[in-house]
Amino acid sequence: MTARILLVDDEEIIHASVKKSLKLGDWTIESAMNARQALELLRTGTYDLVITDLMMPGMDGLELLEEIRKGVGDVPVIMLTGYATIRTAVKAMEIGAFDYIAKPPTREELRGVVGRALKSRDLGEGAAVGVPDDRGAHYSLRDHSWAVVEPGHSSLVGPLSLIDSFFSTYSRYSPLPGRPFWQYVSDPVQLLQYLIGYGVKKMMRWRVPSGGHAVNTLGENLACHFVKPQAFLPKRLDEICQMVKASGSVGTQWVRYNLERAFLIAYVTEMDVVVANSSLKNPRPEYIAALNQQAGMDLSSYLERGYTSVRPEYRGMGIGTRLLEGLTSRVGDRKVFSLIGEDNSATQKIALRNRTRKVSTFFSRRTGKQMGIWIPEAMLDAP
Repeated sequence: MTARILLVDDEEIIHASVKKSLKLGDWTIESAMNARQALELLRTGTYDLVITDLMMPGMDGLELLEEIRKGVGDVPVIMLTGYATIRTAVKAMEIGAFDYIAKPPTREELRGVVGRALKSRDLGEGAAVGVPDDRGAHYSLRDHSWAVVEPGHSSLVGPLSLIDSFFSTYSRYSPLPGRPFWQYVSDPVQLLQYLIGYGVKKMMRWRVPSGGHAVNTLGENLACHFVKPQAFLPKRLDEICQMVKASGSVGTQWVRYNLERAFLIAYVTEMDVVVANSSLKNPRPEYIAALNQQAGMDLSSYLERGYTSVRPEYRGMGIGTRLLEGLTSRVGDRKVFSLIGEDNSATQKIALRNRTRKVSTFFSRRTGKQMGIWIPEAMLDAP
């Protein structure tokens, strides 16, 4: 059966170009020069697909899409625009567009998108995308122009860069087994739908192991370890040192020295990869003397809690809190302090949630900013 397509654009040249690209298909192309005219045609006729420009005088393409969703129903809509950005693409997908194409589209690109849109209408699928189902599935790496060449050396653009930016630093040191699920999504529109439906954080946790026959969710098989540094194999300590340095939140000069002499190191593994770590350090005497001079507090008998780092894929799972609680419960009769920058509101909130109180502030000559000294409430002397 011949499909009816409504083309909406204020430029005659676009109408001619699109009709030429689609003329060999079993499709009938009808034209509207603006969104108002398109709505009139949609109210009086039945169409299988709408292709609309984004930027038009009066009502634009996004407004037309909203009106179509309110009054016409589930007819697929393809956005055609010379202003394709991730923001407009995501907005269009949120409203219910099937796809978007940047002007000028190639003949193959336009025919391919139109074919998929009409097929989805015939199947009654719309634009919905479900959680990846690994039953009997086999995932192949995508082969379109956004493909990743090497982990951590991505040539990704558009929506993929939203995810890719979280991984690059840590992947150079301790890559997780397998590949992220999003690297197997061949259709950029489908990828946008996953992003809109589930968000970046959830997609970050979907991973396809070697062989491509399943989708696993990170965080389901975590193991916590609390170990004295003397018991570490050199390779594992190397991994933790690299992870602390990758976080970029501390100076790197004394990382290995402090960890080798730490009171206790806590870390979490999954698939035999360190995904989070923290420690209780025995502070260097020179460091304690400098703190005493700058803050006016004698912390010589204290352990310092620090070097807490969680891989981006695992943030928001409460792992950091579990490590801090586990470390604090193992100090015996020792007391603990931590230093938190006055500009680091996120870490301060975590400290408050863990019933830790700021007891003093000072200006650090090393960092060049105000720092706070925080101590667990249970370790503070009663008034």
